[in-house]
Amino acid sequence: MIRLFKADDTDAILLVDADNAFNRLNRAVALHNIRFICPQLSIALINIYRAPARLFVVGGMELASSEGTTQGCTLAMAMYALGVIPLINRVRPSSPSDGKSNADRKYSPPAPDSPAPFSPISLTKTVSSAPFPLQAWYADDSQAGGKLLSLRRWWDCLNVDGPKFGYFPKAAKSFLVVKPEALSLAQEIFKDTAVKIVTGGQRDLGAAIGSDVFTEKYLHDKVDKWKAQLEKLAEVASTHGHAALAGYVFGQRHKWRFSQSTMRELAVAIAPLEEVLRNKFIPALFGDKTPISDLERALYALPARFGGLSIGNPAEECPQRYADSVETTSQLTELLLAGEAKLLIDDKQQSKVKATIKKRRESDFKATADSIKTRLSPEQKKAMELAQEKGGSALISTLPLDKLGFAFHGKRDFRDLLRMRYRKPLDRLPCICTCGAAFSLDHSQICKLGGFIHMRHNEGERLWAYTCSKIFKDVEAEPILEPLDDEKMYYKSAITTDDARSDVRVRGFWGNKQNAFFEMRYFYPFASSYNSKSLETCFKSIAQTRKREYEERIVRVDNGSFTPMIMTTTGSMGPQMQIAVKHAARLLATKRNEPYSKVASLLQCRFAFAAMRAALICLRGSRDVRHVNVLAAIDTPAELAVSELQLR
Repeated sequence: MIRLFKADDTDAILLVDADNAFNRLNRAVALHNIRFICPQLSIALINIYRAPARLFVVGGMELASSEGTTQGCTLAMAMYALGVIPLINRVRPSSPSDGKSNADRKYSPPAPDSPAPFSPISLTKTVSSAPFPLQAWYADDSQAGGKLLSLRRWWDCLNVDGPKFGYFPKAAKSFLVVKPEALSLAQEIFKDTAVKIVTGGQRDLGAAIGSDVFTEKYLHDKVDKWKAQLEKLAEVASTHGHAALAGYVFGQRHKWRFSQSTMRELAVAIAPLEEVLRNKFIPALFGDKTPISDLERALYALPARFGGLSIGNPAEECPQRYADSVETTSQLTELLLAGEAKLLIDDKQQSKVKATIKKRRESDFKATADSIKTRLSPEQKKAMELAQEKGGSALISTLPLDKLGFAFHGKRDFRDLLRMRYRKPLDRLPCICTCGAAFSLDHSQICKLGGFIHMRHNEGERLWAYTCSKIFKDVEAEPILEPLDDEKMYYKSAITTDDARSDVRVRGFWGNKQNAFFEMRYFYPFASSYNSKSLETCFKSIAQTRKREYEERIVRVDNGSFTPMIMTTTGSMGPQMQIAVKHAARLLATKRNEPYSKVASLLQCRFAFAAMRAALICLRGSRDVRHVNVLAAIDTPAELAVSELQLR
């Protein structure tokens, strides 16, 4: 519509809204027409809407709704769209595929008793000879652009034919956006219609149509509103960081995504949002008032899968989003401007365009990520690579749902996880560990004092055993392996003790009722023994070590299979563990009749969040009793203390 309004041969744009549209649709007529317009959907719609809907009123009354669509029905939009197609065809302009001209279309001015005001006889003949304007519909919001006489004819026909289909144009909610030079003529032609005539501009489906001054004011008002919301979200981020980041990633940023795709002028007006993001929102997430460098801002702007925070720069995104939108909608735009009755889009071409845009975006993100990586320190570079692994960004790409255990409510917990992700300094850490070594993030993740390393291992073991128990009957945690009877193992590192155990045993996991043994192993990628190695090398080396310890004994003595379950403390899985988790997800999806992709993603998130919780415990968990005034009398035997106190 913006493109049509700016055309030289367009006088105005008429924006029409219907009165209580979805509730007043002529249901009987719509169901009859849908049988011919869309036979594939007609059976479902007839089954849903052939009988009146029962509406219950407070007090015990019941109403039978026989018109319109039902609120909450998933097919309501489709029902309404199909129901008004005959009306759309009656008031559309001729097109090359029609074989009919506008003169072939019968024009009936509004009758005196019709809902619309009666047009003067002097205007009727002139209007009746005018061609229909170009039009576009979105549900009950119809709009047309062209010459004023054509728009008047279109308006009159909507008022005459619309009620037959349950479409009642409401003049009080309809606007005629006119170019300044056509204002006087518009007032003359539409003087008896009660349609609101405006010259500046008007909001249309989330965008603005009109003069540059109106568009600029409209966008500045929208940006001011978004800015206030972002500032409020920044306040939330200072105490509930996880919820605030999810609110931005899954909600707030989408408020301007549509405008970025439809209004080129937004690139300049949206700059204040970036100031709030950079100076308030992001610092509140980290709990750090240190100014953000350009390199850090570029990193945080990347999607989570590339190691960022998915907090893009709104101003920088605008030009490309607008260009992508124009390219994606080009087929539909040309069909609408041609006035075609059937919007026949080449699906293969459309899929090709979308794939090209997606590939271009991924390529741009990858190039940006590679460029950023070259400017980071070796430690930060490795942290970014870990964040790019599958499962490494679950904290950002997952909604914080408490019922699934995917939420971190404590502000310190979330800040610690973000700072660990980007290797930023952590606050309020002890100088010396209880074991006597200097305390740091790296030391906290490998120190065995306190049992936190074993707790991390046991958490993964229990999670895997529980998952398998939902699929198989015979599942055992920490099963004792069959004792050896003079069998000799090839590798000296093989475990040969009689009380040797594996982590999890599942009968029939890989088929044929054979026992499958799994051994969990978490490792910290920044430990001195792994820091200089690539992640692929670490996975391969640790898996090989586990196989040397267990595989030969399990295969030869227990007649089972062995799978090393290797995982980083940041949530990334090794190749063998990925295969096992995917296989379990496939079996669980089949058993529950759920989509495999959803089940696999859920399992991946569960292991990733378990690793994050374990990392927090290792970091902040107490390895000794701290700051407690211990009374000497507390060690007094209970029996003696009770007798002395004469407690009854």
